[in-house]
Amino acid sequence: MKKLMPLALALLLILASCSAGDAAPSPLPTAPLKVWDEANPVAVTISTRELTGEAKEIFDVMSNALNGDTLLMNYESDGAQAVQVRVYELRGGVWELLSPAAAYALPDADGSLVLTIEPCFASGWTLGIFDGSGGRWEGEAGPDISNCYTCITVGGEAMTAENIPIAIQVYDEFDPETDSGKVVSLDVADFFDPASLMEYDAVYAVTLAFEGEPHTGYVDPEYQ
Repeated sequence: MKKLMPLALALLLILASCSAGDAAPSPLPTAPLKVWDEANPVAVTISTRELTGEAKEIFDVMSNALNGDTLLMNYESDGAQAVQVRVYELRGGVWELLSPAAAYALPDADGSLVLTIEPCFASGWTLGIFDGSGGRWEGEAGPDISNCYTCITVGGEAMTAENIPIAIQVYDEFDPETDSGKVVSLDVADFFDPASLMEYDAVYAVTLAFEGEPHTGYVDPEYQ
C-alpha cells in the first residue's frame, strides 16, 4: 500500500505543478446523504477527466502499475474548500464509516483529483490533489476479491456536506448449486438504498464529500 502514494503523486506531476497541503479531521456521518451540518452549503459537481494523446498513454501506464482502480476526476464547485474520501461498510442494513473522516484542503474551487482504490475497498485508498498534496488510508485485508462484484461511476452533483457515491463493491461466497452463472447488477445509486444490498455477504462503498466551510489545516494525530 505504501508504494501507492508516490506513484499517485507522480501522475499529478505529469499533469500539474506541485505545492504542499494539509489534512484535518471531520465529523462522523449521521446519515448516508448528509453527513455533517454546514451553515451555507455550496454545490459541487464531479466528472471523469478525459485525457488524450501522450498524456493518456502515460496515465494508463502509470495507473496500471498501481494495485487497484485509479480514477482521474474533475470537480467544479461554488467554493468547496476541502474533500473527504469515505469508505463505508454495510452492517445490518446500516452504512458504518470504515475509514477515518480525514479532510484534504483543495487549492481551488475547481480542479482535479486522482484516487486509487485497493482491489478490496476495505484495504485502503490513495488520494492525490493537483497542488501536489493528498493522503492515504491503509485499511485491513478484506474478503477474497475473486468473489467480488464492483461498480464504479464517476459523476454526480451534490451539496457540500453530502456524500457523492462513486463506487460500490459486494461480495458473495460462491455456491456452485445456486451461483453458477450468477449476474450481479449494481449501481452506485444503490448506496442510498442499502436494503437492496443486504443479501450479500459483505458490501463496501466509496464516496466523496466536499467541505464548504473554511479549512482549518489542523491535523489530529489519529488522522495522520
